[in-house]
Amino acid sequence: MGTDSLRPNLLCNPNIPRGQQTVRRFFKTECYAAPESLVSGDAWFGTAGRGTVQGPGVINFDLSARKTTDITEKLQMEFRVEFFNAFNHPNWLVTGSQRQLESSTFGNVGSALDPRIIQFGLKLKF
Repeated sequence: MGTDSLRPNLLCNPNIPRGQQTVRRFFKTECYAAPESLVSGDAWFGTAGRGTVQGPGVINFDLSARKTTDITEKLQMEFRVEFFNAFNHPNWLVTGSQRQLESSTFGNVGSALDPRIIQFGLKLKF
């Protein structure tokens, strides 16, 4: 079993109140410590379970509109517009997993989900 499959020891509650979180310090990194297995070479899990850090959450609004127009008796045209993340809210991703205790990005917000995406569609029905 490699060190990638090991979990660290959890020393305290790693969650920081929402108003005090920053992109450089999203949770308390000092609450995690390397388990003894990384030092002695034996393979065993630390005390940290999955999901010990509450993530930043996702706020997402998708909208769409469609207009169908009759061109002739047997021919219709449909115009469609779709907005994904319509209000362009940043949805942050915390980089570095619990397995990367020594990483300089451990506990940082390093990226975000997709920004607003607008998609148009035109369909001809016959």
